[in-house]
Amino acid sequence: GEDGHTDRDLKMLPDGNLLITVRDGLRVIDLAGNTVAEVSAADAGVGGFHHDGVRLPGGGYLTLTSEQREVDVPALGGMVRARGDIVLELDEGGREVWRWSCFDHLDTTRYPTALSRTPDQRTGVYDWTHANAVVYLEEDDSILLSLRHQNQVIKIDRGTGDVTWRLGRDGDFVLENLDPAVGNTWFFSQHAPDMAADGTSLI
Repeated sequence: GEDGHTDRDLKMLPDGNLLITVRDGLRVIDLAGNTVAEVSAADAGVGGFHHDGVRLPGGGYLTLTSEQREVDVPALGGMVRARGDIVLELDEGGREVWRWSCFDHLDTTRYPTALSRTPDQRTGVYDWTHANAVVYLEEDDSILLSLRHQNQVIKIDRGTGDVTWRLGRDGDFVLENLDPAVGNTWFFSQHAPDMAADGTSLI
């Protein structure tokens, strides 16, 4: 892009077209490069999208944006300005249908990594969650959200907004059959989670 950033995500859709996530919106293009559908961040009323976008089976899209809030984080010395992620559902015209904010559902005092504990040198804002992927699971109308700076993948019930589970260190699962010689541990700074039909996850 003009600011030196490349497009962050490209997905093949069932009809053979491509969905591209860019800072100012989502674009569906055909294999000849023609734009066949477009949704802008401005139409959604946000400053931009980042990292990922998903075409929903019934029409519309899921994508990622972020917001900043002042939060009290004792481990960081008190009140800090933090950036947290938002999952947005948009209709075909780019209007907001549903919004889910990390600030409303996660522990705002959890800063488990050097990435989350280091403020931006220019702005002083802490990049608390840093979502880098969103996945829609049609079978139970839920969402997987990869939070790089939390070292977790979470599952969200789209109907209630509740976090169903957290996968990763300090989450809802236990690592078994650890081999101390190998030093098995939880994943960190993960990207691109996927859920198979048998319930296993590829990260």
